[in-house]
Order: sequence, then structure tokens, then C-alpha cells
Amino acid sequence: MQPFTIAVIMKDEEKHIDNFLNAIEKHFSNCTYEIVINDTGSTDDSVKIALSHGAKVVTSKWCDDFSYSRNLAADNASYDTVIVLDCDEYVTSFNADNSLPKDPDTIGRLFISNHYIDSDDDCLYSTFLPRIYNRKHSHFEGAVHEQIVPLTGQKPVYYDAALSVDHFGYFGTPEELSVKTEKYERLLLRSLSANPDDPYINFQLGQNYNMKRDPENAIKYYKKGLDLNHDTSLEYVRMMITSLGYNLMRIQKPEEALTLTSWYESLKNDSDYLCMIGLAYLRTGMLMQAMQTFLSAISVGNSKSDGVTTYIPLYNMGLINEMLGNKEGAISLYKQCGDYKPALSKLKELS
Repeated sequence: MQPFTIAVIMKDEEKHIDNFLNAIEKHFSNCTYEIVINDTGSTDDSVKIALSHGAKVVTSKWCDDFSYSRNLAADNASYDTVIVLDCDEYVTSFNADNSLPKDPDTIGRLFISNHYIDSDDDCLYSTFLPRIYNRKHSHFEGAVHEQIVPLTGQKPVYYDAALSVDHFGYFGTPEELSVKTEKYERLLLRSLSANPDDPYINFQLGQNYNMKRDPENAIKYYKKGLDLNHDTSLEYVRMMITSLGYNLMRIQKPEEALTLTSWYESLKNDSDYLCMIGLAYLRTGMLMQAMQTFLSAISVGNSKSDGVTTYIPLYNMGLINEMLGNKEGAISLYKQCGDYKPALSKLKELS
């Protein structure tokens, strides 16, 4: 089994670092590996805790460039195969035989479950993210929301690794999230100034404003990103369409959200998109269309977001039945939502 380096950048991660390293030690116990951390100016006990776990810590000044910091960590590695993790990501499963690259030109994608709070509920969005590479063949580029790219300049070739993590970087108080979004906003706007026609930067700005609960600016950048890239085979383009719809509904424009049905043929197997369209139909009083769209979301059977093939469409179908006077049908649907809080409230109200 090939040895590898776990490369991390860190600043003031005392809240996470011990649990982060404990999870690595648990799931990587049968492997030959090292942990290299580039600390960019911690003033808490992060470095002390990391050293107590045997990590190698190098220090550098923060220079508003995530790629620089990530590449510096990899430059200090003993091994060429690099797995990139962050301190707020906890490893939940790992199989080295199916995770490390067989070909050094390929880039491995780990499975990441992003935990966040929306409307006081714990939510989950899961996806694959490129994080495993050979440092002699690839490196990071981009000051913010950095990407692993081949040194040859060719298009990356990905594989899905048997490595899963839980990410809690977006799971915090409004004050904690504000610090993060303000930093990202500054870096993204600087990147956009240099690359105004980059659809991915526009998407990330939309995401950042979405996290800040600033729907007007989120809509602005999502729309610009979609004007620049229509390729729905790309996950971030699909996310732009769906997030645009939700933000239009946040500013009470469900009719405009329904114009996104123009993407239906491309996205009819995307349950996240279908749930958004179903809600737009519901908000505009088109109950039968909403019911059919929610049924389609359930039938798709897979999703990136927690609940969009189960309790979210079921709950909204319960609302439709209630609106149509079918109390028993509504109760039946609410009961199928498990411990989803809005459904439990409805059941209490109707009992």
C-alpha cells in the first residue's frame, strides 16, 4: 500500500482540531501516512494540540490565497500522494485500496456531507469533491474555492474514492458564519475583478451571498453565472439553477422562479431541482402541478440534499391535501415524514 500525506491548512482551529485528528487516527490506523499542517497564524492552542498528535506543523503568513497555503503544505510533504482535509471535516470511513490513485495523473474525489443550519433546522448537502492527488502531477490554483488542476494544463481525470467526511464549516452561529463569508466575499470579488467572465466565480459569489441570507445579491451572481455557462452536466450549474429559484422565492417572486421550468428537460432527474420547482408551483397556487412535481422528486430516488426525495416532498404534498380538504390524506403524508419538525407540528395541530 502506498504511503501518503494528509495536508491541512489551519488557523485557530482549537474547536475542531482534536476531534479532527482523532477521526484520522481511527480510520487510517492500518496505513502509512503523515499529517502536514500549514498553520497561518493561530493564536489559540491549535498548534500545541496538533503537535501532541504527532503532526508536522509548518508556519506561514496568511496572504489571501488558499492555493498558496495548500501548495505550501504539500511542498513540505514526505510523500507524493496527498489527501487534502480541513480541520472542520471529520473522516467517517476510508478504504485505502479504493481511495489512493492507481494512476498519478488522476484526481480522487472524496464524499463530503456538508452540515448546515437553514430556518433553524439541521440540513445536509452531500457531494463528491476533488481532494486526492499526486503533487508531482497536479497542484492547487485559485485564491479562493481553490481547485486541483493538472500541471500539464489538460482537463482533469477524476475517480471517486472510498473516503467520506462530515463537514461542519457552515454549521455555526450567525457571528461565526459572518466572519467566514466576509473573508470569502472579499477574496471572490477580487478574483471576479480579474476574471469578470468566469462563471464559477460568479457561482461561488452567489453561494456566499446565499449563506449570508442576502437573496438579492445571490440572485444577481447566479443569473450572471448562468448567462456565462449553460452546461447542466456540471454540478455547479445545476446548483445555480436550483439556488436561484429558492432565492427568488425568498424575495416573494415564485412566478419568476417558475420560469426555471425552461430547464426541466435537462434536470428532470435532479430531485433537488424538482423540489424547488414543486415549491414554486405550490407558492403560485398551481396545486396539481406541484403535487405531480413532488411525486417526480420522490420517484427520482437519489439526491444531494437530505430529504428532497422523502420528507420534504411528502410534507408539501400533505399541505396540498390539507388545502384541498383531505385531512386524512394530509395526516397520512405527514406521518411518513418521520421526525421532520414541521410535519410533527402539523400532526399535533390536526389531532
